[in-house]
Amino acid sequence: AVVSTQSGHYGRGPVDNQVETPLEGNSTAAENVNESLELNRKSYRRFFGNTQRLNDKKEDVKWNKDGAGGVDAQSTNNTTKSYQRRKCLLIHDSTFDGFSQEYFSNQFEVTTFPVKKVSIAAKSQRLKEVIIKKAPECIYVHLGLHDIISSSVDSTLCHFEELRDFFVHSTKANICFSLVVPTTNSPTLNTKIEELNKELSLMISTARNDNALLRDSLFTYDNSSVGWLNEKLDKSVELTKRGKMVMWTKLNDGLRKTLRLPRPSLTKKDSSNTHQNRIHYR
Repeated sequence: AVVSTQSGHYGRGPVDNQVETPLEGNSTAAENVNESLELNRKSYRRFFGNTQRLNDKKEDVKWNKDGAGGVDAQSTNNTTKSYQRRKCLLIHDSTFDGFSQEYFSNQFEVTTFPVKKVSIAAKSQRLKEVIIKKAPECIYVHLGLHDIISSSVDSTLCHFEELRDFFVHSTKANICFSLVVPTTNSPTLNTKIEELNKELSLMISTARNDNALLRDSLFTYDNSSVGWLNEKLDKSVELTKRGKMVMWTKLNDGLRKTLRLPRPSLTKKDSSNTHQNRIHYR
């Protein structure tokens, strides 16, 4: 005869809720039951032992994240530093009127300053106040088209030089002058655009060669590949919707290069197949 007793079950072990305990006098059955009970006890200790270690680990993580130190706190600080957004100021004409940070790279925190002409920006007190207030790491300028429509290339270039000198002497930000996008709708205007872009590039290049401190902080960015995306209207200088979206991509690339940020490869395996001059995260 046997007596049935109820027992709770935890962890990996017999799944039945009942353990049949033989009456005294049957030694073989008793040994089997004792082995079963010992298995249950081991399962119990194993389950609650693992649970306790897991709880201890959670407490350690919480303790570290609260700033009390330790390996987790150090790794958290490094992660925060790695994903720090870079503060940028975009000074632009109508090309970037539809710009939205919401749909742009999270790597950059972009403040926009819309202004029609570089001649206006060079004398803008409000622009100076924005630069002081925002303290950007990068200033990206995309202006000049509307200036040369109504003014000469030399006059426009003088305003660019005035703006460049103000940036160099009043901020430690890296500076990039985005060159004017060519147009396919007006050969006469396009000739002026090409001349302005050439002279502006030369001006920046000369400043970099004359001042070693500017070699890592003053740049130009070429947009000539976007020129065919003008609106198909007579004498129109505006870009199509697609053209403006391409300029967003150009902006992202220009900011990254101006800030001298390395270009991450897609995977470590792929890095060996890319150009040897390209920088990769390791």
